[in-house]
Amino acid sequence: MKKLGIFACVTLAFGAAIIAWAGASSKAANTPAPTPMVSVTTLPALPSPGAPTAHPVSPAPGGYTPPPAGGPTLAPAMPPAGTFILINGAVANPMYVTLDQLQKMRPTSITQKMSGHGILTVTGVPLAAVLDLAHPTVTGGTSNSPSAIAIVSGVQSETAAVAFPEFEKAFDGKVVLLAYLINGKPAKPGMATLIVQGDQTGGRYVEGVTHIQILQPTPSP
Repeated sequence: MKKLGIFACVTLAFGAAIIAWAGASSKAANTPAPTPMVSVTTLPALPSPGAPTAHPVSPAPGGYTPPPAGGPTLAPAMPPAGTFILINGAVANPMYVTLDQLQKMRPTSITQKMSGHGILTVTGVPLAAVLDLAHPTVTGGTSNSPSAIAIVSGVQSETAAVAFPEFEKAFDGKVVLLAYLINGKPAKPGMATLIVQGDQTGGRYVEGVTHIQILQPTPSP
């Protein structure tokens, strides 16, 4: 009888363990699996390969350089005053001329006496040769124009007029220079001085030439 009681107790304990295990398994099966945490970081957009970059463009000596294709249209950068000569007006190719360009052209030297300046020995480039770089559109060009005029201005606001017939061989044939050397020294102020052969006074002695405008006078009606 005692053994029967012990057996019953063991059976009840085993049954309780079975029920507890089954409940735990059922609870575990109904519990959803944990959701993994994901951290998302947005990276900055990378530039497309080969994307064009706009760069400021300065005019090349001797003419205007267009901006890169697809880039903005920029105004030409102006070199410092006195370091270039702007040629415009009645020309096909408005342009800047630099001292370096003048010095690479064929030089001409003359000596003359000028009131207020004494005896000058000057070296430079004939005005006609410089104007030819801009391709004047006046009748007869720089060799046979009877009426075209060059208005020459300097850094100190001096202005002088040079008629084309003065330097054309078909007319007076004077030597008119943009001189960069005066008595062996660099012309100052600026980079070149206007010298007109035969002028006895300094009325057209324009120092630091900055601008030459070519005009074609219109005949009176």
